[in-house]
Amino acid sequence: MRWPIRLQILLPFALLQVAAVVVLTLLAASSAIRRAEEETGLRLRQVGQTLSTLKVNYNARMLEQLRGLLGAEVLLRDAGGRILSSTLTDPETLTLPTPEAAAELDLARLNDAPRVLIGTQSFLPVAIPVESSPPGNLLLLVPEDRWTAERRQAATPPLVVGAITLILVVGLSTWIASRFASRIRVMEAQVAQIANGDFMPVPVPPTPDELHDLAASVNRMCESLRQMSQQIRSTERAGLIAQLAGGLAHQLRNAITGARMAIQLHARKCASGSDESLQVALRQLSLTEEQVKGILTLHRREHPQAVASPLAPIVDDVAQLVQPSCQHGQVTLTVPDRVPDLTIRDAEAIRAALLNLVLNAIEACGPGGAVEIAAREGEGGGHVELRVYDTGPGLAPEVVESLFDPFVTTKAEGVGLGLALARKAAEDHHGHLSATRLDNRTVFTIHLPR
Repeated sequence: MRWPIRLQILLPFALLQVAAVVVLTLLAASSAIRRAEEETGLRLRQVGQTLSTLKVNYNARMLEQLRGLLGAEVLLRDAGGRILSSTLTDPETLTLPTPEAAAELDLARLNDAPRVLIGTQSFLPVAIPVESSPPGNLLLLVPEDRWTAERRQAATPPLVVGAITLILVVGLSTWIASRFASRIRVMEAQVAQIANGDFMPVPVPPTPDELHDLAASVNRMCESLRQMSQQIRSTERAGLIAQLAGGLAHQLRNAITGARMAIQLHARKCASGSDESLQVALRQLSLTEEQVKGILTLHRREHPQAVASPLAPIVDDVAQLVQPSCQHGQVTLTVPDRVPDLTIRDAEAIRAALLNLVLNAIEACGPGGAVEIAAREGEGGGHVELRVYDTGPGLAPEVVESLFDPFVTTKAEGVGLGLALARKAAEDHHGHLSATRLDNRTVFTIHLPR
């Protein structure tokens, strides 16, 4: 059975509030009735004290005047209870309390007094001793309807106030519960949309309360899910392309090996001194092979055993490999005179990373541009910075955030694996790769800890 949160909030508080209002109202009404009874008893007592001190002749005319003044039937009885005079036409037929019993009645608790019936009307007896000849007392018969009306009149204001308070309390509690329930229902509908794949952020309520915090948390979750969804799609696409690229890389590596062997055999059979063109061809094949190895290493299709090497030979090898590309592209290449003394755990990975950064720089700056390879100690001496500068136009704004992700490129014929390979190599050496723009030059830096 579904138990709505609106009822979970409303019912306990509403029941508690209703019980409190009802109890307080009944107590107030009971107190008002008791005060009314006490005031009536006090008034009758004061009347009795006044009459007991008067020395008048309580004849029929006097009794009629008292009847009109007090609003009650009046009987004059002697000490034995015999009726001497009365405002009633036939008082002898009535069942009246004895003088002794009437004298013992508590005027503040007339509700407990025995009733006197006159026809269908009920009266409350009140005994007042007076000085008369012969000695006796007055018996007032107060109409119970009048007595009840006074008590009802005293109880009405507290009951009315209690009823109004109860309505307001229940209405306010219902409104508050419905307001929170409606906000929660809106949040529920929006979360359901997120569950269906719509990652639009939900409106954040202006009131700074728990629902405001919940909406903000849902928006953060929505943004995380959106990024995860994009990452999953990118990963699926990358996996498919990587599978294809891996197969092509294997085929290409076999072709490169065959081409190198053919050139080397040709060089031995047709030896004609130093043939620079054959050396250039071999270097280009080596360059292409390094890039193929990078593709295979990036996607973990191969895990060659790491070979350590100082950093300086790695920089020299890369400079020699890209020299033909620089000459062909009319790009000036500057290499460092001194390289910090640092042993690289996996020389092939860092060589491939640096090679990709330099090739990208050559393509970015174009004819007449300049590329510089620099190596220096980082701040504090705890790491070495291997930098590649180029005078190209800089990074495209649309790829800055995803610059190092696989298959992200702005080149018409680019694959988008070079920077991903460089980042992976830096991270495998517990370093990182960064890019910035400095003095109108684009700078890629591999940070390598010592």
